Amino acid sequence: MFKKLIIFALTIGIILALSVYWNSTKIQTEGYNTDLVRIAGFRKNLSSLAIRLIMEEKGFFEAELPEGVNVEWSTIPSSTDQRDAIVSGTIDIGAFASSVAISAIDQGLPITCLSVMPYTNAALYTNRETIHRLEDLNGEDKIIMVTALGAHQHLAFQAACWEYLGDAHKFDGQVIAMTLGDALETMKNFDDAQASVIVDSPGMKLNLTKIMDLKKYYSQYELSSINATSQKFAAENPMIIEAYYTAERETIKFISEHPEEAAKILSKYWEGESIENIIQLFKNTPPRIAISESAYDRLAEFMYEIGNIDNPPQKFSELPNYADIPKIP
Repeated sequence: MFKKLIIFALTIGIILALSVYWNSTKIQTEGYNTDLVRIAGFRKNLSSLAIRLIMEEKGFFEAELPEGVNVEWSTIPSSTDQRDAIVSGTIDIGAFASSVAISAIDQGLPITCLSVMPYTNAALYTNRETIHRLEDLNGEDKIIMVTALGAHQHLAFQAACWEYLGDAHKFDGQVIAMTLGDALETMKNFDDAQASVIVDSPGMKLNLTKIMDLKKYYSQYELSSINATSQKFAAENPMIIEAYYTAERETIKFISEHPEEAAKILSKYWEGESIENIIQLFKNTPPRIAISESAYDRLAEFMYEIGNIDNPPQKFSELPNYADIPKIP
């Protein structure tokens, strides 16, 4: 009888131990349905990627993940390619233009917006002494857009044309797309390229003349990079998404408390920029992850008005994960 009691007690003990182990394992893995998070960004010299670059360098995201969940960092140079990679499941978290996010939602693609990484500035420059303002451009002038048509620089330029000339499409037939390097070289060497929209104001280094600053349109229309994932990944890995948010906040805190160290990290990627200039950049455009709700809606409405999307836009407040997105009014 005593022997049976011992066996019974041992059996109960084993069952309880297995139960505790199973429950603890479940707690540790709940919300983590992958052992690899694949993250992609743009070219590493874009100012909007300051948070992402420092997060990668300091390992803030990895620090928030449980043991056994790893991170793979990569670069995909195009917004639309990142969107397609997220939809296809090739990457898990990407960053693409807010206009691309709005267009994807308009098309019914299964993306989930997470947070924002703002650009710092863009400006319109000229290599002609006779051009002093937007109104001086005429039907023969060629306007060069850095990166792609329909991208932020182009939208900011169209917004300026809308405000000052009453027609967002006034120069559509004269706009061409180039890389930053080709745009600067063209502006420097050829007389038939009269104006160029350039990000982060490097045009001043070539003694070009600034026609107008476009920074206000970047904030007015939330022309920024949107961090996003697929609806499937967000639903299956809520704790990874929460870890990503925490890592973003830790990165912003690090930039605020250690601006010089943060600037040194970025100077490795931003060729030609001094540490002092990068620190000033932080002051002029403080890093943030909160999306401006009103500016997002304004951009969506503007894209609909000028024909960039087909359907009346979905309000920011109507996004399925609205409650979870860091936001400002």
